[in-house]
Amino acid sequence: MSVSLTTLPVELLDCIAEYGDRNGLLSLSQTHRRMNRVCLRWIYRAVALYDITRAIGCLKTFISNIQSAKSVRVLVFRFGRSDPPELLGAFYRLLRTALNNLQSVEYIDAATCPKIFTVMSTIHFTRLRECSIPFCADIVPFLHLHSKLEGLSLDPVPDTSVMWWTFLQPIQLSDLQMFSGPEVVAQAVVPDSRASHIIIFWDPRPQRDFGHFFETIAASGTTLLDVQNILITWDAPLLAAMAKCGASLTSFTVRNVSSVHQPLEIEDFLAGMDATLHSLRCLTALSIIEDALASSFDPADLDWEFATVRRWGDIAPALACCILPSETQWLRIRGSVWYPSNQSDDAAHLLARFRWFVTTVIASALPAEYLQVLESIGGRDMVRALQTAFERDGVLPEFVLAEKPDGISIAFSPA
Repeated sequence: MSVSLTTLPVELLDCIAEYGDRNGLLSLSQTHRRMNRVCLRWIYRAVALYDITRAIGCLKTFISNIQSAKSVRVLVFRFGRSDPPELLGAFYRLLRTALNNLQSVEYIDAATCPKIFTVMSTIHFTRLRECSIPFCADIVPFLHLHSKLEGLSLDPVPDTSVMWWTFLQPIQLSDLQMFSGPEVVAQAVVPDSRASHIIIFWDPRPQRDFGHFFETIAASGTTLLDVQNILITWDAPLLAAMAKCGASLTSFTVRNVSSVHQPLEIEDFLAGMDATLHSLRCLTALSIIEDALASSFDPADLDWEFATVRRWGDIAPALACCILPSETQWLRIRGSVWYPSNQSDDAAHLLARFRWFVTTVIASALPAEYLQVLESIGGRDMVRALQTAFERDGVLPEFVLAEKPDGISIAFSPA
């Protein structure tokens, strides 16, 4: 008995369509009305528009074919910040009409398109749960319309309409779980929400008040698990503020995006971390990153970083991963061993970090666990040979390293 594809249950057809590519689905959608309805749900499920020409055709489809409009769950705009002026009036009228039909959309990304966002800012998308939008005055009506948002990300580059904003009236987003954006918006939406993961771009102007912000969050009952701070100076008051509401914090990041390297400021900041860690008893991941140093790895920095993470590990027993300004990812393994791993795939930096580890473990009085870790990576016989030579001669013999699929090999340098 032959079975036609169109006689299969809709649930099975939906599973088949889920794995088809766009061209295949377009062809399949033309074979039968039933298949057309199934395929449309996947053809238009995620729509990414990169230019006005393609957008016009797609928007016209959403106006003429309500079924395709109802299929959209993800909508992404990736236009430039300036559009051809001759198209603006007609295009935005078309856009508004089409957007009103997209009542099943759950995620919108228009972060780099402030003009497009202005059009959608007064439209209520009933199922919208996450969005990435520009930082402009239009966020206020939009957020009031979408109080059920669970994820909110704002482009940190402000539009001229909000360039001098220092205060925003509270906006109730009680379901919010993730926030990324400027300080002034965070102050308005994070307290009294369910936000556990936040990324804050702190205002570079001196009137910022870390303590007030985090005290407000603590008082509202919002439980923070992951806090990332983006700023241009090393502000010690930030640490004191975090200590007051970080009892549940598991991940804490401070990223300095200034192009000016200020060594004395970062030293003071790192010194202040010791006192803060006493209050962050649940912290497992800590990152202190300076973008100005991102491309200037120096193995000599590993000595003081190693001393720092060992000290911090003693203060915060749950701490398992530290990323410090050299961009070394320090991992705590086997209980008390801090190992310098790579964040990137840079083989030269990987070997440089391991060379430092070999030298430090053999030439320093460290707990026995360090030697065991070194042997598991480089091989017991070669590590013991290096150790014996160092004990005999007082200096470490020359050795070469090479990456291999299951670790790093160590060998004596040829004479």
